[in-house]
Amino acid sequence: MSEMKIEFSENGICFVSGKLNEYMNMAPVVHSGKNPLILNLKGVVSTNSIGVKMWIDGLQELREKQISIEYHECSLPILLQCNMIPSFSKNIAIQSFFIDYACADCGEEKTQLLTLEQVQQNDYPIPSCPECGEEMEMDKEDILDFLEWTS
Repeated sequence: MSEMKIEFSENGICFVSGKLNEYMNMAPVVHSGKNPLILNLKGVVSTNSIGVKMWIDGLQELREKQISIEYHECSLPILLQCNMIPSFSKNIAIQSFFIDYACADCGEEKTQLLTLEQVQQNDYPIPSCPECGEEMEMDKEDILDFLEWTS
């Protein structure tokens, strides 16, 4: 998949998938007329610096129109950008995101969806390793830095 794909569901959720890169087109998102604009980012597989800049420029246009933005089901590439670049998620309600867990005993990895509410209440499931049954771990201190500057 070389380009970003945008689809709006019947209930108005904008599903973004593919790559955030120099070939992406933010116009369907920026001019959707949705408020709030709910972006489901589960399908985003990678980003590059040009795509991130274009995304941030699109977010700025939405903010200028006073559009409320929510991120749902953020993929790991999106979450990493949220952590590195405050303007990628500033004043955006991040509702849910995928987190990688790893087993310290056998090295097995697993991805799990968490909600913002679960993390804020420190009430999220700790998965058991599917291989050895031990509790898996995540490094939430580093991966959840974005919580400092989101809404």
